[in-house]
Amino acid sequence: RSGADMLVLMGTSMSHSLTLSAMSSWSDGDSVMGTAFCHDTAGVGSCYDASNYEHVGFSATSTSLLNELDGGDFTGRTHQEIKLDFPDVWSDRNRDPVNFRFPGAGGESYADVLGRLRPIILELERQRRSVLVLCQPAVQRCIYGYFTGSRIDQIPDIQLPTKCVLELRPGPYGCSTSSESLE
Repeated sequence: RSGADMLVLMGTSMSHSLTLSAMSSWSDGDSVMGTAFCHDTAGVGSCYDASNYEHVGFSATSTSLLNELDGGDFTGRTHQEIKLDFPDVWSDRNRDPVNFRFPGAGGESYADVLGRLRPIILELERQRRSVLVLCQPAVQRCIYGYFTGSRIDQIPDIQLPTKCVLELRPGPYGCSTSSESLE
């Protein structure tokens, strides 16, 4: 589909800005159909104004609702670092990964992220055109889990491929999925 037929929703991370800029090099023959998620593993960057990217030919909207799960005092640490350096925190997280809220100012749980994503999910369900969602892994798991009918307790453990576009195509009997590598 052409860019005019697609809406891009993204978080406010600089990595989302860079991904959107890279999309401007896609030829008119390439298409992204259905609701898709571009998985990006870059770190948190600065905010930007999506209106600066009108040249890419897509309608783009930036919202903090699509930002990564806030790790509170543990933001920027890997799971491995938390497991090694803070075994009590890691143990609490493993006991209840959906409701575990990271300690510190702004720390969130998967339940918090799911609540934050309600308006985004309503918007995705309302759309009749293709939507490309650029988001970080925890947010991607939540949206993917919702549309594929995963149980809430499965969402934190959903394994999704990296460096690809995941296509979700809603239908009358559920959501079919496929992926396209970006490498």
